[in-house]
Parts: sequence; C-alpha cells; structure tokens
Amino acid sequence: MLKTVTTLLEHGGFQRIRDVQARVATRYGNENVDALLNDRILYPKSLFGGLNIIFVTCASSKQEIDLREFVDGAKHALLTTVQYMRGKSIMQSLKSDTQLKDDVNDFLTNAFAPDLYKKLLLTHDQLKNPTWYLTPQRIKSCSVVQAGYQQNELEEHVHFQIDSKISCIMQPIVQTKEVINDKVIDVTVKATFSTRIHDDQSLDWIITNLNLTTKK
Repeated sequence: MLKTVTTLLEHGGFQRIRDVQARVATRYGNENVDALLNDRILYPKSLFGGLNIIFVTCASSKQEIDLREFVDGAKHALLTTVQYMRGKSIMQSLKSDTQLKDDVNDFLTNAFAPDLYKKLLLTHDQLKNPTWYLTPQRIKSCSVVQAGYQQNELEEHVHFQIDSKISCIMQPIVQTKEVINDKVIDVTVKATFSTRIHDDQSLDWIITNLNLTTKK
C-alpha cells in the first residue's frame, strides 16, 4: 500500500491521491467490496493488502480495472496454461526427448514474459521420463491476493498475483493392457499477471511468475 501511495504522490502529488480516492469511492461501495470478498474474487493476505489491490485497480487515470472481469480472464488463462504446461503434448515431448510442438511453443512465448519462458524451459528439462499428464477440468477457486502499480515518465504498469486451485484428471502417457482408472487431483497455481496501461485503454496481460504444485 505504501509503495502504491508513494508512486502516486511522485506522479501527481496529493491531487492524484484525491482523484484515485474519488474513483475508489465510486466503484467500491460496501456492498461491492463485500460481494468481492464473499465470492473470493478478492482474497488479500491483510487489510492493507486488500486496500492496496483496490487502489491499484483505480490508480491509472487512463483505465480502471474491473476485478471480476480480470479474474474471469485469469481463469481461462490458467486453464490453458495448465493444459500446455502439464498436458499430453508437452509430456510426450519430454518423454521422447523431442522438441516442443509449434502450438505449445507459440503459447509459451506469447503468454509468458521472456525470463519466465526461459526459466520454465529449464524446469521442464528436469522432468525426465514423465509417466502422467494432466487434463484440466475446472477452476475450484481463483482469487486476487496481491497487486502492484508502477509508473515512470513513459509508462504505467499494473500486476496482480492470483492464487487458484484447478481440478485435473491425471492419466498415463502410455496406455497399458491393465485398466487404470483416471485419477482426479488438485493443482495449486500461483501466477502473477502484468500489463502496461496504454493510451487506447488496451491491456496486454502476460504471466511474469508461475508456480504449479500438484497434490496427488
């Protein structure tokens, strides 16, 4: 919260703070905030963390960010991410030690920041001879837990950290004569989505941090 307020003060002074407060008051009445909390759209780690998330959504004069719309988009992105990161195609490539298929590589390069893309490739290289792959089924929970806002003379940046739990079916890569029942597991996904705020109000969300934990 302090970092966000400091940034706003550096780029507009107290008038900037008052403008953001006015937008917050208009968008976030008590009922709206209660609904976001009850629906676990907003699930901060602390009271000040929650206030910071709300401030960040209204920090830019160019565009306010709707948390429900953002979480809806994040859900779709995370389902797709698990499909590409732990799905049959990429696991078969790892098992046979072959290059990633074009569609997998295209998704990774477009969805992830360059540094994260390189890191994930190194991580996947360590997954030698996998025996299972995952098929994501549904999002069980998806919440905004942290947020940040940065601004310099040229650009504004916003990021949100998402905590989610995704129900997946675990299936063997190689089919055997023995009948193996599909296993349903939960995958915990922690991801950070970042975007620049453009003059035309477009947003270019990319994933800058990602952690997948499988609970078998």
